[in-house]
Amino acid sequence: MASKKLFEKFSTKILKTILLLPGFILFFILRILQPVFHFRIAIGGFERIGHYIHAELYLRKKKAGEYNPGEFLIIVSEKTANQQLHRMFQRRLCLIDNDLICWMSTHIKSITKKSPLWLELPYVQCYQEVLDTIPPQLAFIGDEESKGKKLLEEMGIKNNEPFICLHVRDKAYLNTVHNYRSPQEWAYHDYRNCNVENFLPAAEHLASHGLYVLRMGHVVEKPFVGKSDKVIDYANKFRSELGDIYCISKCKFFIATEGGLHSIAWMFNIPVAYSNSAPPAGLVGWREDDVVIHKKLWDKNRKRFLTYKEIVQYGADAWYQNDLYLKAGLEVVENSPEEIVELAKEMNARLDKTWVITAEEIELQNRYRSIFPAGHRSLSFRSRIGTDFLRKNRELLQ
Repeated sequence: MASKKLFEKFSTKILKTILLLPGFILFFILRILQPVFHFRIAIGGFERIGHYIHAELYLRKKKAGEYNPGEFLIIVSEKTANQQLHRMFQRRLCLIDNDLICWMSTHIKSITKKSPLWLELPYVQCYQEVLDTIPPQLAFIGDEESKGKKLLEEMGIKNNEPFICLHVRDKAYLNTVHNYRSPQEWAYHDYRNCNVENFLPAAEHLASHGLYVLRMGHVVEKPFVGKSDKVIDYANKFRSELGDIYCISKCKFFIATEGGLHSIAWMFNIPVAYSNSAPPAGLVGWREDDVVIHKKLWDKNRKRFLTYKEIVQYGADAWYQNDLYLKAGLEVVENSPEEIVELAKEMNARLDKTWVITAEEIELQNRYRSIFPAGHRSLSFRSRIGTDFLRKNRELLQ
């Protein structure tokens, strides 16, 4: 038995070496040519739509002169999450979406990671200012614009009528589209999921003020049916890959949860009203006009919500595993429908220039930021916490 396992292990290494050999040859050819053609290689991770934000950041930083203008970047990823978005980036970058090539590149990088051929795509936490200072780098061309307008008209949105996009994360997408893992394996971040029904009151409120609301998504758990015909279940009735990108790029603002789709809004400088942020502390909005409200942590032993200070002391402001909350006896509590309504009201009023900033609001925002120690990632974000959320949850600021 031991000899069989040794043989299998040896055979696997030989097979891996054979598969990697062509990749190493190509890698060294590119390395030799790099001084002349300025090749760089990056791993993209574009099988998840949110990871495209790193390519957008690269283009904006290059526009700002922070990369060699003659640099030829090759981004390798597994199969793309959205063909339309992929095509738009392919107009600006060399993208290769192939599972085998991505596997080869990842292994070669692990061995040659110090080579100047490799480029780490920029992360928003480090370079979020370019989202405010450099314009979007993607554009619709040819019939993409006409197809997008036709889709809006099919949903009843005409003559540039304003609309809101809304995306509520649930477990259906990963369990269906990314079923190479079991539901149990994906359960490690169930704390990020939300109940779409909690968003209906906000959608109805916006609709009553003349705004269409499109529920976005690709494979969803529940329908989204409102009383108003301005509340549209795009995910179940109209969804397309072009529509995903076009609708978000044209909306007034985007109501987000913990899902990658909100990154499309940031790519097109669309303001984001971010609900149910988790881990439940810290700012996540990357632009100055984003507004954020958090999930809360209910301590089952003490029968109360943890304050932000306690969350930081626990280390729970950086917990990205569902089991961590369960083992600590903490329940991650979603935002209430009323909290989401107030978030939507605030974002809409801010964009309409009717929001009045008060001394109380400034004091609450400052109290929130004062909780975090110097150097904490939350202090680097440029967004603000929802005003009504802080006002009605003052005990969290103790």
